Amino acid sequence: MEQQKLKPIIEALLCAADGPLTVNHLYDLFTGDLDQPVKDDIRKVLHELVDEYQAKGM
Repeated sequence: MEQQKLKPIIEALLCAADGPLTVNHLYDLFTGDLDQPVKDDIRKVLHELVDEYQAKGM
């Protein structure tokens, strides 16, 4: 899955979650999806989100 598509999905999942989500948990949520991302892509998106939120002071 392209990171452009993956990023808003992961961001929404993190915002809607009742608690922390691991890379493995996020990966499992895509199980069965024909366009399932690899774990490295999930990690990259998480790092991008961290950088963005740190820059915003959140």
